[in-house]
Amino acid sequence: MKFAPIVPTPWLHILEQHHYPIHMMLAQYAFKDKDYAAWYRFRRPADTHLIVDNGAAEGVDLMFEEVVEVAQYVGADEIVMPDVLRDTKATLRATLDEFTLNLVPPNYRMLVPQGDDWMSWTYCLSIFTDPQTVEARSIGVAKHLERLPGGRAKALQIISDRGVDKRYDIHLLGIWAQPFHEVRTARKVTKNIRSIDTAAPIAYAQHKQKITDMKHYSLDWNAELREHIAVSNLLSYGGFCAGYKETSSG
Repeated sequence: MKFAPIVPTPWLHILEQHHYPIHMMLAQYAFKDKDYAAWYRFRRPADTHLIVDNGAAEGVDLMFEEVVEVAQYVGADEIVMPDVLRDTKATLRATLDEFTLNLVPPNYRMLVPQGDDWMSWTYCLSIFTDPQTVEARSIGVAKHLERLPGGRAKALQIISDRGVDKRYDIHLLGIWAQPFHEVRTARKVTKNIRSIDTAAPIAYAQHKQKITDMKHYSLDWNAELREHIAVSNLLSYGGFCAGYKETSSG
């Protein structure tokens, strides 16, 4: 499993020090901070795969055309298609809109099934993985599924049982609360998870803490941090996701 870091603008230079094969960019910040988009366009290390998120998980109301505009500007390799948290019908309507689909070639699309229970989520997944309905590169598994019985591991079990993880790249969208536990649990279900994104290593560094499962911290986009802790956290978590021995107390 590859780790896709999320890093605020002042600390993006950290990503130039070590190779992270996948990066996650949050589209909403490209409109607030030109330097953020400029780094991904001009300074992102070669041979990295860039995903542009649509802002739905953060409750940001961006027009999808704006997300695509950002993705085209920075040369993204993948775009998170429109989704509405916990709402199957609205997600299907937004994603399967003909105009929306025409904005993004199939091999650039990440589809994110949504639902407020497992029945509705599984139905959404079944529509999204029907090649007669829509084509895509990947399936994104939202972090809020940890709130449902069985957590995100149950979503991955459904994905594995249906063979979806053999037909699509599988990406875990964010961390709910426990960076190490959630990866460990996911790995037990299927080895066919391409990647996971999170800002957790940065959020912990903003609190002068090594990344662990002991306490949860959320990212403050504008907060200061201890750079050496951020670098250590990024390397530690990236190595853990890649399958190296866990060095954190988490």
